[in-house]
Formats: sequence, structure tokens, C-alpha cells
Amino acid sequence: MKTLLFVRMCVLALLIGLYPFIYAFVEHQYTFLGSKPLEVLHNVIWKSAFFSHIIFGGLALFIGWSQFSIHSVIKISEYTGL
Repeated sequence: MKTLLFVRMCVLALLIGLYPFIYAFVEHQYTFLGSKPLEVLHNVIWKSAFFSHIIFGGLALFIGWSQFSIHSVIKISEYTGL
């Protein structure tokens, strides 16, 4: 049962981590950017901050599940003594 829940968490984290790809393959009018006014969309600072937020957040979710692996917990506890 514990393994099933872990696998489920991993799959969901990977799917959410892949979400930023929607901004590469779908027109912006059908994404969150479609709800923004043109003044905001033409602002280079806002747009670069938005895309860096989406990319790094997706990357964190995509690789973050691995820290909950039982093997990584055992390795960390061996090194720290906790």
C-alpha cells in the first residue's frame, strides 16, 4: 500500500512538472497568458520573470519527488546520523 501511494505521488508530481511545456506547444491565448492585458505581455521583465518562475517551478516538481525515495532517506540518515 505504501509503495502504491509513493508511485501515485511520483506520477502526479511528474505530470505537474511537465505542465510548463504547455507554454511551448499551445498558443498563449489558450493559457494563463491569454487573460493578461497587452501592456503586461509586452513587458520584457514581467514575461521573463513569469517564464523563469514556470520553468524552475516545473523543474523542482519534476525532480523533487525523488527526495522522498526510501533509498535517499536511508543515505541521508547514514551521513547525518539521524
